[in-house]
Amino acid sequence: MYHLKRIFLHTALFHRIRLPAILLTLISAAIYSQSGFSSLVPLTWFKLFTTAFLLYFVSHLHRDNFYYYHNLHISKKTLLLYAMITDLSLYFAALLIVHKIAPPVTP
Repeated sequence: MYHLKRIFLHTALFHRIRLPAILLTLISAAIYSQSGFSSLVPLTWFKLFTTAFLLYFVSHLHRDNFYYYHNLHISKKTLLLYAMITDLSLYFAALLIVHKIAPPVTP
């Protein structure tokens, strides 16, 4: 139970960006299924930059709320890292699911 609480605390920053992040993941997966492997690299870079922008925006907007996590000995960098890892894991899982269910159409 303790580990589950720690995981939830570490991914708390992702909960603030989950809606736009999941929307971008679904859009990227749809584009990937239509255009194939040639779009994988640009989509991944797009996902990295948009996630970094969202995390910067949220961390700047809620910078006063990090004291709670600091008191629990969780640094801001750790929160950002776990949010990025969580988002990219969901992104690659969505791409894998799309690839298995509906393989990309080759032109």
